[in-house]
Amino acid sequence: MENPEIGTEEDRQNIAPTIQSAKRIVVKIGTSSLVKKDNSFDLDFIKKLAFDVEVLHSSGKEVLIVSSGAVNAGREAMKLTERPRDVVIQQVLAAIGNPILLEVYSRFFTECCVAQILLTQRDLSDRQSFNHFREALEKMLEMGTVPIINENDVVSIDELTRPEGWEFNFSDNDVLSALVTGSIKADLLVILSDTEGLYSKNPNSPDAEFIPYVKKITPEIWRMAQGGGKLGRGGMTSKLLAAEIATTAGATVVIAHAKKASLKDIIEAGNIGTAFPAQEELPDKKVWMLYATIVSGKITVDGGARDAVQSGGASLLFAGIRDITGHFHKGDIVEMVDEESQTRFARGIVNYSSDELDRVLKMPPKIRREYLHMNKFKDIVSRYKMVVIPD
Repeated sequence: MENPEIGTEEDRQNIAPTIQSAKRIVVKIGTSSLVKKDNSFDLDFIKKLAFDVEVLHSSGKEVLIVSSGAVNAGREAMKLTERPRDVVIQQVLAAIGNPILLEVYSRFFTECCVAQILLTQRDLSDRQSFNHFREALEKMLEMGTVPIINENDVVSIDELTRPEGWEFNFSDNDVLSALVTGSIKADLLVILSDTEGLYSKNPNSPDAEFIPYVKKITPEIWRMAQGGGKLGRGGMTSKLLAAEIATTAGATVVIAHAKKASLKDIIEAGNIGTAFPAQEELPDKKVWMLYATIVSGKITVDGGARDAVQSGGASLLFAGIRDITGHFHKGDIVEMVDEESQTRFARGIVNYSSDELDRVLKMPPKIRREYLHMNKFKDIVSRYKMVVIPD
């Protein structure tokens, strides 16, 4: 397979010391990894996982768990043979299943206290809430607890559906695990799945090739991703997105089979699964803008403004605007779109509401200049509050 972004076993071996030395580790576990074929909890697996986490904890590492499985636990408790399609019923099952899921985890943690955190994507989209969440996590780790984090399906249907305006949802907690990784500057994200890692095509294909190391996630790598499984809502596509987010935030990522190697072995060996090295680290606020926020509107600009923002690190000014879409307020997140190609190229915190922008754009040039001269903000989106979307 000829692809400069696909590495070898030697590349994976070379990154092993980075994996082995990781101090702060986020572990994501999907529904299919937590249950047996009959959909009941795989208690032997959870017991071994808890033991591994406590061993790692005793060696000085900090471990956080992002776990799916609440809806499935509720379904089992209610003796339903299939996962219902009705969103409200799924919310009810999540409400039933969340305490069951936490009780199962708590049963096997004997040396560490566990703490449950239930989040919605809107919690992370608000910068203040995001910061409060991060501060709480830091304190939990300082106190020696093991946070167990899950999407709060009871009050939010963002993961069960895909609301208008959202580019992606938490995707069976894959994206959530990456956002957690970035928020606390974790060194390593381990995504435990029902596959050994990334393959060149569907793993069931006879000519599928295992990919031990991915230097960078490119369009060709995205094409290798497969669809979601039966129990969860994620798939390899969402795991690649999680890897992209986490590596952009400066973490190493490993995707490995949950039941073919223990968490302890994955970290101690450092050469199990598919490894993704950390990329050039973006500042925390830019990672948040790129991946955790709701986009409230878009601003279409001409080629000159696009080039200035993309290559020159310039702020977005009034002169480059061609159109405004959506209803937004000052301080909301907006995307910048190229007028000719209609492609998104940047995202940032806007200094004007959509109503105010529309009103200013309709002003005669002379009045507009006077208005801008009197106004505190000259920039539509300041370069300090903007991030260019990666190709």
